[in-house]
Amino acid sequence: MQIDYSQKKHIPVLDGIRGLAILLVLIFHLFDYIPITKIGWIGVDLFFVLSGFLITGILLNTKDSPNYYQSFIIRRALRIFPLYYGFLVFFMIIVPFTSLSQSITDYDYLTEHQVYYWFYLQNWLASFDQNWPTGNAISHLWSLAVEEQFYLLWPFVVYFLSHKQIKTCCIAIVILAILIRNLLIFNQLSWVAPYINTLARFDSLAIGALLVIYIRYNKEFIEKYISKFLLVTGVLFISILIIIKANGGHNPLLLTNPIMQSIGFTVIGFFFAALIAISLQKNGKAPAFFSNPPLLFLGKYSYGLYVYHSVLDKLFFNEIYTALGANGITSNILTSLSILASSVILSYISFHYYEKHFLKFKKLVVVKLI
Repeated sequence: MQIDYSQKKHIPVLDGIRGLAILLVLIFHLFDYIPITKIGWIGVDLFFVLSGFLITGILLNTKDSPNYYQSFIIRRALRIFPLYYGFLVFFMIIVPFTSLSQSITDYDYLTEHQVYYWFYLQNWLASFDQNWPTGNAISHLWSLAVEEQFYLLWPFVVYFLSHKQIKTCCIAIVILAILIRNLLIFNQLSWVAPYINTLARFDSLAIGALLVIYIRYNKEFIEKYISKFLLVTGVLFISILIIIKANGGHNPLLLTNPIMQSIGFTVIGFFFAALIAISLQKNGKAPAFFSNPPLLFLGKYSYGLYVYHSVLDKLFFNEIYTALGANGITSNILTSLSILASSVILSYISFHYYEKHFLKFKKLVVVKLI
């Protein structure tokens, strides 16, 4: 296996992987009336593994650079903050002065607890507040909080530890996350905390980081075993679904099942790590698949698609089509396709006419690559 890997340049195939991740999330949220789409929640896990992979690679490349931590945080902020905080300004500050606030379920609760969202702590609120409304218009932002907390902490791990120590740290995080999820499952009635708590979900990010270490310093393992590893983790995932079904699980694809939450998240994380490694081959079906234009397009605008789609879903289209007299499957399909199209258009406009202007400042943050 020849792996075409470098954090010093843009790797298009990773945009394709990001495109697959957002596609899974979109079908999970927008086409939830189709049973098979219930598996789309794993798109968030793919995002986590990919983030751990990319961020760790960047940090390793810039480890000896001046202003290492400050440069990394500023560059991340220029990519993430404009869209995120622009969205929060609209949702938390502008919406109350419009009639839209009356159309948002649980809007009073969200505005009352908005401080958590301004400081990327919403997943901690949801983990321990039994009154947190699941499925609210901005519930999906929990994953952005987990990633932001990772961005703040992980640079210190990479800076102070050797690559062998980072590997050990990643393995310890994976084990700890499994233990924490099981502890939360044992002590809580809700499925929410094991799914969105930072300490319970850092394993996927650590798995992505572990992949970077293996690619850079254990190439023989990747070359000899990664295909088999992909197969084994895939079989384990399918086995978990079968076990859930055998134990009375009405829909084994649901993320709320304790067996899935206990160990399934970690198995999925390792599966996606193997998939990413295989996609980085210079030749093969995986690189070709992830280089196809639709996935590359979705990947490029995935951040905006992720942030915007749920609010468009909750605010507008269901009421519009109901008012027009559409009902049943016709209404569902029209609604889903309209939200998808509108999300793509809004994300495209947002990137090119808003976010892109902030990205220009990343060039001013000079880091010396190794």
